[in-house]
Amino acid sequence: MITAELLMMGGSAFATAEDSLRCDTLQNVIVVANRKYNYAGKAVYTFTDKQIKQSRHSLDLMENVKNLRIDTEKGKLVNMKGEEVKILVNGVGASENDLKSIQADKIKRVEHYDIPPARYAEYRDVVNIVTRKLDNGYNGGFDYATAFTTGFMNGNAFFRYVNGFSQLAMDYSMNYRAYDKHYSTNDYIYLFENDRAEYSYFSKNSMGYRNHAINLKYAYVKPENFTFQAAFNMAIMPNYYRGDEDIKEMAAEGINHFKGLNTNDSRYYAPSLDLYFSKQISKRQELSLDVVGTWSYAKQMNVDNERSAENDATIVDDLMRQHIHKQSVIAEAVYTAKLSGSAINLGYKANLTRSNSDIANLSTERHDYNSDLTYHYLYGEWSGAYRQLSYRLSVGGKYVKTDNDVVSYHKWLFSPKVVLMQRLGKGFSLQYQLSAEPSAPSISQLTDNYVHTTSKLLRVGNPYLKTGVGITNDLRLDYMNKYVDISLAATHSNVSDKIARAYEPITMGGNKYVCSKFVNYDYYREYGGTMNIMAHLFNKSLDIIAYTEFLKQEARTYGGEKYSHWYLPVYLGLRYRNGNWGASYIYSIPGKKLSGMSLYDDENNSHLDVYYQRKNIRIGAACYWLFTKAKYPSETIPNNVLINRGNTYIDNNRSMITLNFSWNFSKGKNLSVDKKISNSDSSTGLF
Repeated sequence: MITAELLMMGGSAFATAEDSLRCDTLQNVIVVANRKYNYAGKAVYTFTDKQIKQSRHSLDLMENVKNLRIDTEKGKLVNMKGEEVKILVNGVGASENDLKSIQADKIKRVEHYDIPPARYAEYRDVVNIVTRKLDNGYNGGFDYATAFTTGFMNGNAFFRYVNGFSQLAMDYSMNYRAYDKHYSTNDYIYLFENDRAEYSYFSKNSMGYRNHAINLKYAYVKPENFTFQAAFNMAIMPNYYRGDEDIKEMAAEGINHFKGLNTNDSRYYAPSLDLYFSKQISKRQELSLDVVGTWSYAKQMNVDNERSAENDATIVDDLMRQHIHKQSVIAEAVYTAKLSGSAINLGYKANLTRSNSDIANLSTERHDYNSDLTYHYLYGEWSGAYRQLSYRLSVGGKYVKTDNDVVSYHKWLFSPKVVLMQRLGKGFSLQYQLSAEPSAPSISQLTDNYVHTTSKLLRVGNPYLKTGVGITNDLRLDYMNKYVDISLAATHSNVSDKIARAYEPITMGGNKYVCSKFVNYDYYREYGGTMNIMAHLFNKSLDIIAYTEFLKQEARTYGGEKYSHWYLPVYLGLRYRNGNWGASYIYSIPGKKLSGMSLYDDENNSHLDVYYQRKNIRIGAACYWLFTKAKYPSETIPNNVLINRGNTYIDNNRSMITLNFSWNFSKGKNLSVDKKISNSDSSTGLF
């Protein structure tokens, strides 16, 4: 049974009216045997003694949250579609390592926002873990997973020490991939005016990366008074790709054979410093400030070479070099207040980004390209509840300004949102959402860079891109009891000035090319529904999860061309736990998603994970892409410029078996940092 004492504890990442209203609705909470309670835009979870006992730490508990799962192949918390989730711990922007450092029995509740608040409007899912106050001490641990037959390794280590009001934390993670059986096939038909060219490509590639993340953090916390935190983060991401190509040209006089070489090497380094301060003005009011400065350096070299197989004559010899120096500052101030029966959040956020690129490509020997992106974002949010109706009303105003060497652009954008949730009794609730959200082009999309994809296909940016705006309507019916949790939703969204790729013919240096170019579409529309089911069997020892979307996707360019397509992905999952043994399996039927003038398949899933856990030690084995392999098909929709059908697949990870080991330890528990703002700049700027 959920007690009033547990529900009335503070520590939410946001000021919410529900914190003040939980006593009034306690009778509704008690009858919900699965310890989940729905509000407007979010669900609040607490956990059973059995769930807590089976979990080594709070990350394990996240798999009891509907529509969330741990992707063991990537080591990330994701939703059922595999999209990463924004993690907060008492409002702190956190990582999976941070969740591993918190014992499961120290969790008060978990708040899952499937409609994120105005402060985090750019994310799909936000999860906030609210903890009890923790004691002095230290904790740490490490995880390691490696494959037997190919280059695959995930590893990380973390340590945290708390003494009095001070806290010191550090962690390090590395993800390593090295695949040498990475294949691609592509057929191209170029439809120039009075000309037609057909090519077939087969490429055997080697590719990989070794991504490192280093995090150091110091915090000084005086409960119910103030919090100061300084965090240093360092990302190091080297990547490589090399493809040897066999090329056939189907010409009127016969078939011509060519050999190709395509390589891409990139390096990315990004140190950042995050300074945070919050002050408790009164028991119901708080002011928080956050400043994040990021300096990044990225370099990229792309080689595309094609030559005749008969006489070794060079057909294409393209070398693209790019060096990027990027600086950004993100500053945010937030005021929160809990009122009688409602709550408000007011905030201001500024992002100033400057990028300087040194570019050499087929269009120029070398030139500098400067781009500035600035936005100022003001937002306010009011939430509350009246009897069985809970609501969240918000509005954001964003001023976006883009300056580059070609064009200057500025615009005011507004993002209002209304979320209403009515409890209907006997486990039913009905939720409605109306929202408008702008989508500004990124630094990399605004570049004037050119890159060869094939001898006749170029990939280019567009300095003239405008910001798009999407309007969404959702209506969702939820039902839950102790055995099942079901959601059925109808949705409609329309995006004006949608940013996507389009194809257009050009002539450069006397040669004909097709450009794959970022443009603004007249509109992009989706409508249809979703279904999400989570069933608990055998005293919750077995969970069955099913998620599907059935969406009609439509797009129209400013040239008047119209396209439409049905997107129908299916995701199925099983999770089993009995005593020290556990297993999980995730399977998907990929959907084909419309993006610009192309259809791209979602990543296929067939992942089995089996483990044995003894206290804080877990040993297990996993088989990724069981009886299959990673495949990434794509094709163009009908058009009068380019027809392309391709597929990329990786034989290295066909039924790939890994051995996994993890261990965590603790002595005492650390004080939690109650940070109300979380920002970061993760854009590399690479084209």
